[in-house]
Amino acid sequence: MQSVPFSVDEYEGFVEAGGLVRMEEDSVVLEFRKKEGVFGIPVSGLKEKRIPISELSAVIFKKKVFGAKLIISGHKMSTFADIPGSQNAEIILGIARKDREAAQELEANLSLRIAEARLRELDKQ
Repeated sequence: MQSVPFSVDEYEGFVEAGGLVRMEEDSVVLEFRKKEGVFGIPVSGLKEKRIPISELSAVIFKKKVFGAKLIISGHKMSTFADIPGSQNAEIILGIARKDREAAQELEANLSLRIAEARLRELDKQ
């Protein structure tokens, strides 16, 4: 599975985060770095956050005129606790126009994995 570049604004654009999102066997991996929004000065080093697919509730791809958004929702707020721009158990990743196709593919594959995880959970009950 290929990685999809993303961007997120935090603090009304005063801090930006950019990185890559990818899906692995049982998790979604976000690698990102924060930088100051006006001058682009790095604010943090490279960080990685692994989110188990079992903690996700949905993923939605929204196509825009100049890009897209990939909205990843979790079952609880702590799922995205250390990720810039996260609010109310979801993160909205900005996707550049050139990466829309890869983001749509990621959304389709991730939605399938979330559904499979729910079915496994129902089978256990």
